[in-house]
Amino acid sequence: MVARGGQVHASLLLAVVLITLAGAVLRSTALAGLAAAWMALLLASRTRALRQARVLSADREVPSSGLEDEAVPVEIALDNRGRRAALFTEILDDFGPALADRQALLEPGPLPGGRRRRLRYRTACSRRWGMYTVGPLRLTTGDPFGLFRAVVHLAPPAPFAVFPRLVEMAALSRLGGAPSLPPQERAEARVGQGALVLGVRDYRAGDDVRRMHWPAFARRGAPAVRELERDLLPYLTLFLDLAKDRRAGTGLKSTLEYLVRTAASVLWSASRRGDLAQLFAEGAEATLVPPGRGVAHLTDALYALIRVRQEGSTDLLDLVERNGPHVPARSTVVILSGTTALHAERLGFLLDAFATRSVTVAVLAMEADSFLPIDRLASSAEIVRARRRAVLAFLRERGVAGAVLGSEDDLPTRLARPDLLDEPWGERAAST
Repeated sequence: MVARGGQVHASLLLAVVLITLAGAVLRSTALAGLAAAWMALLLASRTRALRQARVLSADREVPSSGLEDEAVPVEIALDNRGRRAALFTEILDDFGPALADRQALLEPGPLPGGRRRRLRYRTACSRRWGMYTVGPLRLTTGDPFGLFRAVVHLAPPAPFAVFPRLVEMAALSRLGGAPSLPPQERAEARVGQGALVLGVRDYRAGDDVRRMHWPAFARRGAPAVRELERDLLPYLTLFLDLAKDRRAGTGLKSTLEYLVRTAASVLWSASRRGDLAQLFAEGAEATLVPPGRGVAHLTDALYALIRVRQEGSTDLLDLVERNGPHVPARSTVVILSGTTALHAERLGFLLDAFATRSVTVAVLAMEADSFLPIDRLASSAEIVRARRRAVLAFLRERGVAGAVLGSEDDLPTRLARPDLLDEPWGERAAST
């Protein structure tokens, strides 16, 4: 807590010094008394400002996250724990996600002792997705004469997450799942892969070690695994490409921007339909969002997405192959690639493996060559068009839904189109 004097205080202090010197030179008791009175006024004002600052406190109530361009209400509770009424209290706050981040609230008072008053301001998340800070929260108050202002730092900066703008992808409804949330059974008492446990059985070669039932193992002296009920809810798995060699573009026009925004919209659309969803990605570090549904699960997934960086060394197809066994039968898979230069033979092998388990697959590929190249030379327009036609033709031959997204696309508009995954999506989108 610091007491700061204003211009009036400085002028008055200078006058006190001059009057004191004049009184000493002239040996005038009147001037000396005037200087002493003014000095007492300064000391009393400073003491009053510090005392009032000690009995005032404030607390901020703000959501921990928000969407881009979303209005965020912030409420500050100002408490006066003293006996005297507080006058002219100012609250200063910083809201990092807003372009105009400095916020100031004035409570002219009087705020009676032992009372609380709530102050509110409303701002917006005008910066792009990412992690920001809110605060620090500061309080300034002073004496009735305005000679001193005491500054109190109340709360340190707190993290605030800004999520990408979410677009409901109507095209995903063709891949399975219900467009609404009708009452339905969540599981069936048959062996399958779900979230509910059906029973315990002996371990067999190839069983997932994560399903090991350790208490039964300890009692029986032999490995035992949990058998899961067959899940009847729609189930979506998203594989996100974060390989470093797919990076291109900067800022809002970059492959990372398009990948994160598309992934967020895929998970949001699945959540709106009531799907169970899981996410696999591997950038600078592995990102895994376990299966779940609901607002809390979606929030965890969005937190994971805004922290990813396109600095991975794992190829997307390696990621799909390694985590393919975690995809339940008769579910939906969305493969989100950072490039159209996909290895056709390996991709075909993975698609065949999913088809044997009745898994519906959609492939969304970013046309990385349409973005500003960063660490490689730009490909010619003929090569870019050839890669686009090749991946679309490959998907059409296998009857797999998909789309190619480029820097020229208005991403929210394109993702919201019901025919996003329809054929021939690439050529028709390029011509419009």
